[in-house]
Amino acid sequence: MALVIEISAPARRFTVAKAQRLTVGRTEAARLTVPQDTSLDDVHFLLDYDGAKVRLENTSKKGTLVNGKRADKAELGDGDRITAGRTTFLLHTPVPPDKVTGEVLLGSWSIKTVPEGWELLEGFGFRRKGGREFVHNLAFTEDLLEDGQTLDAYLERQQLGLRAFLEKEDVSFERHEPAPVAGAEETLTVSVQATPPGGPEGGVLQWQIYARRERLLGVVTATFRPSENAEAERFLRALAKVLELRPAAPPPPEPAPPGAGTPGEAAAGA
Repeated sequence: MALVIEISAPARRFTVAKAQRLTVGRTEAARLTVPQDTSLDDVHFLLDYDGAKVRLENTSKKGTLVNGKRADKAELGDGDRITAGRTTFLLHTPVPPDKVTGEVLLGSWSIKTVPEGWELLEGFGFRRKGGREFVHNLAFTEDLLEDGQTLDAYLERQQLGLRAFLEKEDVSFERHEPAPVAGAEETLTVSVQATPPGGPEGGVLQWQIYARRERLLGVVTATFRPSENAEAERFLRALAKVLELRPAAPPPPEPAPPGAGTPGEAAAGA
């Protein structure tokens, strides 16, 4: 299940597809931005989504309303409305994976549209609909580079680790022309094919984009059959055009203990 946020003006729809802390405001200082609303603060409020519960914390002196009442903190549920500045945010939760539309937020990754023929895998990425014998999937992950570590050095270490992990398989790597990603300062595009001793029929093919923004590293991995190399490359390069890597997301909230709070509960501010 996922959390969907509908914004009033301009009308937009976001799906929060994994547990994370989501800052909301007017500028790029926030994860979810409404730059048209000049009455919003740079960061006006934040939402803690732990994969099940949603909690709001107001961070603006101008205040935030929940269902028309001022709130400094609140636990939210399906159908609750947040008003900040001149903008209304309507929450829908839980939302089944096959009902997800609009822009998808996976940590620091933004995917402008759900790939046609694919469906959400909550907290992971997407999978192609209808897969049975072989499940095509698309994974979005993040890491932080060590101080002074280059993207090339990171990739080399990952490849050495994969060879050691798949020591009984024939693993080959190939670099390709980088696929640009919005928000990234540097990208690398590679393909990886792992062939088991029995032959390529049981192997897998992965096309990957490594995207760096300062020390933040985002990795997109598309898994296909070895015979689908050309299709996998076309898919990944088309996907890169609807991706954006945003600044590193704050750590996700810890799940709340059972019975902690009730939907709509809010603490009135001054």
